[in-house]
Amino acid sequence: MLHFGKMSFTKGDISQLSLILDRDNIAALESALQPDAAKRLETETTRSVNTTVNIALGSTTLVSPQIIDPLIDGKLGLSGLIHLRDLQGIAGQIICAMHLSPQQFDPTNLAGSLPCEPK
Repeated sequence: MLHFGKMSFTKGDISQLSLILDRDNIAALESALQPDAAKRLETETTRSVNTTVNIALGSTTLVSPQIIDPLIDGKLGLSGLIHLRDLQGIAGQIICAMHLSPQQFDPTNLAGSLPCEPK
């Protein structure tokens, strides 16, 4: 399970995990969620504005970003002072631990850095 604050997300909740350039042209890891999961994410981020929230795989915290605005578009993005290699590492941990299929992530930018063989 991928935990975001008090919410948990399963493999089926993730529609696409990809590396993108954010609005400031900085590398970001973006996770697009299925509609039901997007509503849960919006609820949790609305509750968590101006606080730090742990994003964890099981009991292992991956990153603890500060929530600036509610996420209303169903996309969770990690950017800022996180190096591209670290973003790729976080993506690899998510892909491998959750057994994401190649249809659920961007293989062009992420497959080369995976510590596992995609299912």
